[in-house]
Amino acid sequence: MQTRADGRKLIVTLVRVALLTVAYAATGLPALRLTIPPGYAAAIFPPAGIMLAAGVIYGYRVLPGALFGSLLLRFLAFGLPAGPQAHLVELVTVVIALASMLQAAVGTRLVRGLCGTSPALDTPATIVRFVLLCPLAALVGSTISTTTLVQCGIATPVSGFFYWWNWWMGDTLGMLVAVPIVMALFGKPREHWAARRWTVALPLLAMILLGALVCAVIANWEQRRVEQTFGYDAKKLVNAFRNELRLDLLAVEAAAYGNTKLGSPPAWLGEAPSIHAVGRVSLQGGIGATALPVVEQTSRKPSQDRAILARPSVQEALKRALMVDDLAASEPWTTGKGASEQAEFLVWIPLPAVQRKTNMSARKLAYAILNINHLDPRPLGGEAADLAICWLERTAAGASRRIAGPPQCERPVRDLSLEYEEAAPLWGRNWLVRVVTTPGYLEALRSWGAWAFSALTVLGIGATGIFLLLLAARARAINTLVTYRTEQLEREKRAAREAELARVRAEEATRAKDRFLSRASHELRTPLNGILGFAQILLHTHTEALSEQQRKQLQRIESAGWHLQAMIDDLLDLSRIEAGTIRLAPEPIALEPVVEEVTSLLSEAAASQDVMLRVDTGATDATGSRVLADATRLRQVLTNLVSNAIKYNRHGGSVTIGTRREGDQIVITVSDTGQGMSASQLAELFQPFNRLGRESGPVQGTGLGLVVTRNLVELMNGRMEVASVEGQGTSIAVRLPAATAADEPTVPPVPSEDLSPLHEHASSR
Repeated sequence: MQTRADGRKLIVTLVRVALLTVAYAATGLPALRLTIPPGYAAAIFPPAGIMLAAGVIYGYRVLPGALFGSLLLRFLAFGLPAGPQAHLVELVTVVIALASMLQAAVGTRLVRGLCGTSPALDTPATIVRFVLLCPLAALVGSTISTTTLVQCGIATPVSGFFYWWNWWMGDTLGMLVAVPIVMALFGKPREHWAARRWTVALPLLAMILLGALVCAVIANWEQRRVEQTFGYDAKKLVNAFRNELRLDLLAVEAAAYGNTKLGSPPAWLGEAPSIHAVGRVSLQGGIGATALPVVEQTSRKPSQDRAILARPSVQEALKRALMVDDLAASEPWTTGKGASEQAEFLVWIPLPAVQRKTNMSARKLAYAILNINHLDPRPLGGEAADLAICWLERTAAGASRRIAGPPQCERPVRDLSLEYEEAAPLWGRNWLVRVVTTPGYLEALRSWGAWAFSALTVLGIGATGIFLLLLAARARAINTLVTYRTEQLEREKRAAREAELARVRAEEATRAKDRFLSRASHELRTPLNGILGFAQILLHTHTEALSEQQRKQLQRIESAGWHLQAMIDDLLDLSRIEAGTIRLAPEPIALEPVVEEVTSLLSEAAASQDVMLRVDTGATDATGSRVLADATRLRQVLTNLVSNAIKYNRHGGSVTIGTRREGDQIVITVSDTGQGMSASQLAELFQPFNRLGRESGPVQGTGLGLVVTRNLVELMNGRMEVASVEGQGTSIAVRLPAATAADEPTVPPVPSEDLSPLHEHASSR
């Protein structure tokens, strides 16, 4: 299974590499067609961005598509290299292809490392990093490629910088423009890029098409300007070349027609650079003579000229000169080898008829041996000084033979787009003059204005791409924020509805509970009062003597009745507190009477438990002992606390009630020497109906007393603090606001609600 999965992955990778190869060449070819002449690099090169995006999406394994795509692009654009420098051109092509793949790998590493393995480019920070990384990655391909061009002599060092800048700028803008488009079509995560097909990819494609149209128009204008300028300069150079050659030959004719001695090099020969040697000959027998012409005078050794005059091509030219009685040139021959190889030819100059009358049996002719390589008309060409001129001869088979000019100039020009050819039929030969451009000439023709305008157009496209990315990121952020806020509002609405529903249900439950408690209290109190009443009558009536067992049973009935009565009272109080219907009437209250009343009420219960009740009020004065509270509820609070301290105390223990003033508060403490509580029991102390594990003990209770007590204290703007040590006792402090002069009533206070009479058996703990 693993082998099959690996095979599928390999097939998918190969297909992707093939598709990327085609995409590289398909998008690179029109980009090269838009190159502003003269130049080797496009103003914007989308294949660089396509390969960077492919590397980011699919990984490094698809990057060979850049290598194969670059090779295919060079083949489609320039064809297979030919000539003696074909191997050098092939090497340059391979180096450029490798540089393209290396650039894609470096860009992939940078973008993945600094923008994320699957970059969404949805924040300004990641977009800025991407924009800065693109020109950094583009340095790889541009630097390696242009350095190779310069080192191989294809570009001059001066023009190399221009090519490097243009190459770097084209790859950078290609990345900035093509990466967002490719990512919008194939990028991951899809939820981030799918929506950008219309907001980023489509506008960028439209901008690229518009920019391509602008660049095409500029490139066409620039190409026409360069072609017109080159055509003018080339024609000017060719005319200068032909005129210079004619002038040299006119000098020979003038010397031949006159009586100038040619036995030694004449002075004017140094001013005719194309003339290698001159001389006069006589020919016995006229046109049909078979003997070699006799050298009468020559500017060099006669033996050198005799060897040349014996050439068949020279003899054939002599016959033509005699036949047409005009100048005739021989077929060129080569001298030297290798780089010093040059071509020479001879031109026959028949003498005028006046000179022939002196000896009708012999013909007089002058000749000149020409080497056009020594003729340099370029100083006469002005702006055309950097052009290369090539003098060719058309053979009978239609091929071209170089007579003068740079090596290999007879071959068709492929790498340079500009060439000029002009036929030059002279002296009976089919000459051809070809002018080709040189890097220096192209450098001089460069129009920086057109290039700058094109560069600004492409920069505008790149800036548009960056702006669209930022705009899309901003829109996504706003959309995310709106979605989040909408969901939050929906959650808040649901929570509000649920809270309202819960409130309504709670209110209904509270009302139902209140109704139930009120009815239950009413229904329970009626029979309970009867039970308590009859139990008290039986216990305190002496008409009939009760046995000890009967008396104890009646006391149990009475105790259980009072316990049930206390539980009903606590339930009603807790229900009113939770419903918020309990009414309080805070007023300044003197503590001493309240404390005395509570101790008097519970003294009998304390005595029955063998517990001593003590009161400590020495820490407060008359003013400080007045507290702002509801009188009835304050007595209820103290009764509950002291009752619990008595019930849960030990035999022979004590309960101390203390009062003191602390700032603007009155502190009432109830301390006992009873069982105390552990830390876990303290944590559960104020849970309703929780008696902290003492349900099975001898002390009766409901677990509601302290809950009601704390709620009452808090309703009177106070708080309750509990401190306990297991086995040693408990101390509860009630803090209530102290009364001030402003709290003294100016009108009679509103009495609090009627409460059930406090009974001697206070509720719960």
